[in-house]
Amino acid sequence: MHKILLLALTAAVAQAQTLTIPDTQNTFNAGTSTTPWSTTAGLKQYIYDTSHFTNAGVIGPITINRLRFRAADGVRNQGGHTWAGVTVQLGTAAVDHLAMTTTYATNRGTMGPLSAPMAVTSLPVNGTWTNDTYIDIDLAANGAAFSYDPTLGSDLLIEIILPAAPTPTTNLAAVACSSTTANGRGQRCAGTIAGPGTLSGFVPVIKMDFVGPGGYTAPQGSWVENKGAGCGGQAQSFYQQWNFIGDGFDLRGGKSLTLFPDNPTTPSVYTVVGGTNAVDLSATALGGAVDSVGDDSVVTETPGFTFNFPGGSTTAFSACTNGFVWLGTNTVTDLSPSMLEFFNSMARVCMIWKDLHAGRNVTTNPTSGMYINTDLSGGAGNGVTYVTWLEIGEFSVAAAGYSVNTFQCVFQENGTIDMRWGAMNGIQGNFCITGFSRGGTTTVLAVDPGNRDLSHETPFTTAAEGTQAGMTLVPSIRPVLGVPTGFTLTHTLANMPATAAIAAVLLDFTHVAPGTPLPLGNPGCLQSILVPNTLDMVFSPIPAPWTTIGLPLPLGTSPDAGGWMGAQLYTQGVTLNIDGMGNLSTSSSNAIKLVLGLL
Repeated sequence: MHKILLLALTAAVAQAQTLTIPDTQNTFNAGTSTTPWSTTAGLKQYIYDTSHFTNAGVIGPITINRLRFRAADGVRNQGGHTWAGVTVQLGTAAVDHLAMTTTYATNRGTMGPLSAPMAVTSLPVNGTWTNDTYIDIDLAANGAAFSYDPTLGSDLLIEIILPAAPTPTTNLAAVACSSTTANGRGQRCAGTIAGPGTLSGFVPVIKMDFVGPGGYTAPQGSWVENKGAGCGGQAQSFYQQWNFIGDGFDLRGGKSLTLFPDNPTTPSVYTVVGGTNAVDLSATALGGAVDSVGDDSVVTETPGFTFNFPGGSTTAFSACTNGFVWLGTNTVTDLSPSMLEFFNSMARVCMIWKDLHAGRNVTTNPTSGMYINTDLSGGAGNGVTYVTWLEIGEFSVAAAGYSVNTFQCVFQENGTIDMRWGAMNGIQGNFCITGFSRGGTTTVLAVDPGNRDLSHETPFTTAAEGTQAGMTLVPSIRPVLGVPTGFTLTHTLANMPATAAIAAVLLDFTHVAPGTPLPLGNPGCLQSILVPNTLDMVFSPIPAPWTTIGLPLPLGTSPDAGGWMGAQLYTQGVTLNIDGMGNLSTSSSNAIKLVLGLL
């Protein structure tokens, strides 16, 4: 019985072998393209170097029976686009990928079986990093499984013919690609079916299922997430940048942040407290008819009172369908979030600054959209303005009912702001910003306090605006496992105190949230990685205002990279500071979660 079970498990592992090409996708959206699955008919050829297979441990012939194309990182899409009559054929290339030509026939070597014409339908993708499969092609079921032996020296050729445009032709997602021929060790030729095609280094990222030696049995995705909070910044602003998120926007589902000013008349700082204040959907909050169901729309409300905030005051709120409120009169819709614009534009509160659309779900809920309303029934000094985004969607998701998100920002005349997030089944977090900016100009930016984990690192108090930015730790690349011998992950530790004498990066398999007070720590400095459990520390003596510190990870050469595949590591920067009087103190950066993988 044990022998039968062992044989069954062995067969299952063989059937589950996978690898992904190119094997060098270690940056967020290194390349993206709609050419592989386009809005027009065409022929696409891709040549991939043999090293993508031999690096993955393939030591002989394999049978490739499935192709999965990944959507571009950070892109959400409802899917449902269908290409009719698609044919797929794999073969060995007649030329090296570097010598690919614009003539399709010249590139073809020994070709495998041509698939039966098939209908290919795009799948919904959630916008994570690494993103989900967008196109899934079962070669075996359609008669196009191909036997390939990379050790014989010929590169792999994949040829796909789209005989007609998809239905529908709008809102297609881009596909994850390499960005150059050198980076991807592959090349593309695409054009009309009759040809000739056009060459490009943008070859799609494809996950292959196969039977044969080599490949990977563990999860292959890798990503980076910000954790914890840095310290040392003299900033009235605060934020969380959802930049490389693997687990999504985690303020959803009933969480809130309340911003209490230190002085209602002339506020200098906020104390920010986390809570569970619910979105108010009463008639008082919504105020009747919806104010916008548009895309890139701004609605300005004059509440009848002056609202004071750290950095200024206003008698108007301009709410944008892209998830933020200008503290003042402004018509800019600013659909692309960026940290530079966050610090050099008018003051604003960002609930979830992203390219959104207030009218995406009006067919499933006619009352959905953006509302702004002021309630003055409480009398002088008690005015309240509500900005409510009720069941709005994302611009990139055209289908109603697929991305449905409710959140609300409440401004009280006494200077308090309440940020509330309700039910949200869209918004994975990539490319969006949450927080408050006091505003700045192109010549005098608001001070950057550094990223903060707003789900865990509350309460906290901002600082009076000064000149010192918060200390931040940023990895140079996504932690893709080195092929075949390992890699060094370089971190940049920026905005260290002027008195810093030694800098270190802590590395461990675990972290604590919220962090604990750092020994000898300056105000607000938290330690997310505990020294007694530290796996490694890399030091850099007497740093400049910023320093780069490399963490070598000596990985094995086995297909699963010496057991590191899927490992979770946490890093955090710390400094030991010595002032002119010889006094010691410490400072810390944000922490970072690193999930190791091949993509």
